[in-house]
Formats: sequence, C-alpha cells, structure tokens
Amino acid sequence: MDFAVICVLTWPAFGTWLVGPAHGRIESCRDTEFVLPEPDEILSIERRRGLKWPVIQLDAHQREIVRLDLHRMAEFRPLVVHDTVILSNHAHALLTLNIADDQDAHHLIQLIKGATARALSVASGDRLPISTAGERLAHHKWWTRQYVMQRLQESASADRARMLLAQHFPDSVK
Repeated sequence: MDFAVICVLTWPAFGTWLVGPAHGRIESCRDTEFVLPEPDEILSIERRRGLKWPVIQLDAHQREIVRLDLHRMAEFRPLVVHDTVILSNHAHALLTLNIADDQDAHHLIQLIKGATARALSVASGDRLPISTAGERLAHHKWWTRQYVMQRLQESASADRARMLLAQHFPDSVK
C-alpha cells in the first residue's frame, strides 16, 4: 500500500559531493533536526583527483532544464514537486513521493536523476564531453551517485524546509 512522503531531495552535480556516504541515503528527521545539505568543497576537491569526466557546473539554461524536467516527470510519476532550487553544482527539491517503501523511494530517485541527466544530454546536442586528459568521452556524467532524501515527519518540517530554501537561495526557489 502506497503512502505519501514529504521530503527534501538533494543531489550534487558530477564532481561535487555532500558530507556522508558517497552513495545515496534516506533519512528521517523531525522539524528541529532538518538541515539543508550543502556540498563540502574540501571533500569535493579530494574526490576530484583522478576523475576522468569533467566537473559539472550547470549554467542558467541547464538549471532551467532540470527544473522543467522535474515538473514534467510529476505528470506521470508518483510525485508532486512543491519547490526546487537548482544551483550550478547541486539541486534541492521539496517533493511528495507516493511510495510503498524505501526501495520505491530509491528507485524513484534514480528515475529523477536519470531523466534529468537525459534531458541535459539532449539539450547539449551533439557536443560530447572532453575528459580531464583532453580526450572525447562517449557520454556525459551529470550527477554523482550520491543523494540525500530527508523525510519530513511533520507538516511544520515542510514549512521549515521551504523557509530554509527561500532563505539560502531567494532568487532560485521555484
């Protein structure tokens, strides 16, 4: 049986990492525990050593592509997009997911990241990325494998999340 989960999903662009495990994670938090995950620059610099793919810095057009694609997905996936903040090196989305369990959440998050990556690749046209060594690569890498989905336990948490997004990124919340 599906249930609605209000959450903040945060995921970094390729070459940027959040504090914590290098792969996805799902957390539950009460209103007083909610903090907006932000990239860790020192960790990101350390993990960038030896990367084959270039570090991604989304421009304004690419950020809008991600935002629009999230809303497009909400038309046919079990999710509602409340607010988004898409920045050059990471994204935040306040969402309601209609899921059965954490496995469904993980699958839906992978669909979100995959669909937005495809939209970015299509928008880049025939321009293939160039490796850090100057070689042409066969495809783009837009996102790291990492994400943080924070389940918001109370309706006040969603209001607090919306407020934090607006405070930190007043020109980016849509």
